[in-house]
Amino acid sequence: MVYSTEQSERGAAITAAAARLFATRGFNGAGMDDIGAAVGMSGPALYRHFRSKQELLAAVVDQLQRTLLEAVDDDEKVDLGRVIAAVMAHGDALAVALRQARHLDHQRAPDQLRVRTARLQDLWARHESARHPHEDQPTSAVRLRAAAGAVVGLSFAKSGALSLRTGLAEDITSRILSIDLTEPLTPPDPDLRGAPRDLASLTGALRREAILAVAARQFADKGFHGTSLGDIGAMVGITGSAVMRHFTSKEGLLEASFSRLADNITERIYRQITADVAPLVRLSQMIDDYTELALRSADLVVINMTELRCLPVEYQRERRRSQRMYVNELAQAVIATQPGLDELEARLRAQAAYALINEVVADERLVHLHGLRTDLRVLAEAAVVPS
Repeated sequence: MVYSTEQSERGAAITAAAARLFATRGFNGAGMDDIGAAVGMSGPALYRHFRSKQELLAAVVDQLQRTLLEAVDDDEKVDLGRVIAAVMAHGDALAVALRQARHLDHQRAPDQLRVRTARLQDLWARHESARHPHEDQPTSAVRLRAAAGAVVGLSFAKSGALSLRTGLAEDITSRILSIDLTEPLTPPDPDLRGAPRDLASLTGALRREAILAVAARQFADKGFHGTSLGDIGAMVGITGSAVMRHFTSKEGLLEASFSRLADNITERIYRQITADVAPLVRLSQMIDDYTELALRSADLVVINMTELRCLPVEYQRERRRSQRMYVNELAQAVIATQPGLDELEARLRAQAAYALINEVVADERLVHLHGLRTDLRVLAEAAVVPS
């Protein structure tokens, strides 16, 4: 590998730019030329520091691991406040570790990265064993992913001083790590799965639904630019040009995917805010409704996290307005249960709740676990209720 644990100042700047682009565009959506341009370098000049995107991805993960381990003392005790402060300052790298590390070639990764990975896993296992001695491994993985997701959400927040967001991140993380999760999580039984329907046999409106579903899966897995209409059509049993009988373009297909999720979220929020129920019931139902929808629409959740920039600017603005509305309505539901709560804090807590649900749902190893809906609701409620 070209990089070392002690990077040059130039190497560190490149790594930071790579983290930012990998976090916002995905590993497949950010090229070496994009990363070079972000630091004012040509592609060939960038290759003098890193030979490939793989090396850059490994460098981002390596830098985050070293940051985390700096918060561990000689007695192997973790200072949660130091950990949160460190990762809040490196939110891009944490997002990459959560969402893009699956692209890392672990066989070719440097030895020190594998050693640090094992040490961090051991530290987490010991922490969980001490606090929750009877907790199963899937539940432990969900708890860790949820805590990291809340921190990412607060690190990316546009409002609130860093000190406020860091304090909230520590409070929310502490609650997530402490709360007992009683719902057992089990993988789906493969014996209960039937053979999938041949999509080529579908016609009319059902074919359009098949195209939308396949496109969302491909966009989530390969990224918008890594997927062609031909790829999508082939999986539905038609040609790429036939896809355009249902959607005017690949961009139009992506817009339809975003709109599908946005319309479903809006309908559910409206149903809850107009229901004649007690404030605590409304808050719990809003969180549960979103959790259920996110679990059923995992691919759409993933592309909302990484592919928005691929849409026209005006459509991006519309989607961001919708996202602010979701956060604001959940924040108002939180305030209704705690009338003295500061509105900015309520919005940040709501943003953290959505973020932790999204990050868990985005993990293919976790999203199909039986019982996940209940645990996610409990964790999200812990995020919006102050200690």
